[in-house]
Amino acid sequence: MKQRISSLKPVATRIGCLVLAVSLCAQQSPPALEETPPVFTLEDTPVSITVRLGEPLAADPETVNLRFSPNPELATATISGAGVERVIRFDPLPDKNGTEVLELLAYGSSIIARSRLLFQILPVNDPLEISPLPSLQLPTGLTQYALPVSVRDVDNPSASLR
Repeated sequence: MKQRISSLKPVATRIGCLVLAVSLCAQQSPPALEETPPVFTLEDTPVSITVRLGEPLAADPETVNLRFSPNPELATATISGAGVERVIRFDPLPDKNGTEVLELLAYGSSIIARSRLLFQILPVNDPLEISPLPSLQLPTGLTQYALPVSVRDVDNPSASLR
């Protein structure tokens, strides 16, 4: 356990000499969540990571709660587990990609720790969606017929399709 100076009081004893009365009080080590490297996943692909509690959180892990808020436009996330290891499941929303930084807050019995988790959701080139073709009977001898077809690309604007 570390100590810190809580007060300094000058006490004059004789001329030309100054004595300081130093009061020390106990200070806990800074709480910790073990550092987690950046996590990469493909869009539409959930990923789970394990977060470990460091000291002093690990001393009484059952009193520790974890909390964070994912960007609701990019992903959902849940926390499970108990003890010194907790699992975060990160679920990118369909056809969403980008970077998500989760501010993770661990708290318990007057100890608070913060950490950042970086998730990089990589884009995937999804296949084109082509409308079903209608069932047709064409007359004999017809040389041309315009067939109505619609094509949609979830990854790109329709104007970029050629």
